[in-house]
Amino acid sequence: MIQEAVVDIIIKKSQQRGETRSRVEKELRKEGWGSSLTDEQIDKCEYAERVIKEHFGADKSFVESRIIDKVK
Repeated sequence: MIQEAVVDIIIKKSQQRGETRSRVEKELRKEGWGSSLTDEQIDKCEYAERVIKEHFGADKSFVESRIIDKVK
């Protein structure tokens, strides 16, 4: 006699992942993979993303390191 097992998998949808570089960096740190940016650079990156969103209206942006380094 063969028995079948039915398994229901529930996947909760959380925040969308990786829309901005600062969010990607924070997720990498949280998951234990480390980060390519320092805390100060992440703060500068968030500022640059905010300015880009205000000026151009872009929700998704991936700020390059050369731009982050120019933020004072």
